[in-house]
Parts: sequence; C-alpha cells; structure tokens
Amino acid sequence: MSAIDKLLNQKHWSKARALIQDELVSAPTDHWLWTTLGLTYYEERQYEKAWNAQSAPWNYSGLCLGSVGLRRDLEMCGREEAALAIWILLLDMDIDKVAYGECDEGMDWALQLPQDVHYGWDVITNGRQTRAGADLLREVCA
Repeated sequence: MSAIDKLLNQKHWSKARALIQDELVSAPTDHWLWTTLGLTYYEERQYEKAWNAQSAPWNYSGLCLGSVGLRRDLEMCGREEAALAIWILLLDMDIDKVAYGECDEGMDWALQLPQDVHYGWDVITNGRQTRAGADLLREVCA
C-alpha cells in the first residue's frame, strides 16, 4: 500500500493531498492522481476544488472512470445537467474497456457501472420529476 493510500484510509485528507500534489509534479497526466486529489477536496466539502481536480484529466485523456467522481462533484456544485451528461457518457462506455482498459477496474466493477448510472440518474431526476430526463434516459438505454 502506498503512502497516499495509507493517508486516505486514515482520512488524513490534507496530508494525502500534499503527497498527491508532489507526485503530480513528476506525473502531471496521471488521471488517478487527479481524481484522488479531487476526492481529498470532496471529503472536506470543498466541492468546487474537487470539481477542478476531477476535471483535469479530461484535458488530455477524455472520459475515464474517475468521471464517476466528477459527476458527483458536479452534482454537489448544483450542476445537475452536466452530471446527467456524464452519466450518459459512462453508460455508453464499452464494458471491456471499463474492465480491462487504462483504469483496469475488473469485470465485476464494469458490470456494476450501468446500475450505478441508472441509480445516479434517478437520484438527480427524481426530485425534479422531469419527463424529458426520463425520456432521454430511455432513449440512451435503448
């Protein structure tokens, strides 16, 4: 287990953040570092900073599974429409790419992703009871 992982497990968010920032100097395109940096801000309820960190990998690699965290950050910042767009992108990802691609999450996690997407969509749209949102999700899932 890395020093960063140990600090995260101990919920020492600012100490973990300092190590992550040091690592980003030598690995500025490491999406795991960026998404984990976003997690440290999110856990301290600094949602705008979490959003900024989580969105950094999009500048060089596009959508990755760290986008699940990005969606969460957008939702917490009141950017629900953008969060819904990310759910659509995640739902459209190839299952083998999720399981064995760059993030290498494994097939169990990959098979759970569609359920997580549907749940997240429901959480966002349920309070608003948007017919258009439900229709759009049905269209995407078809």
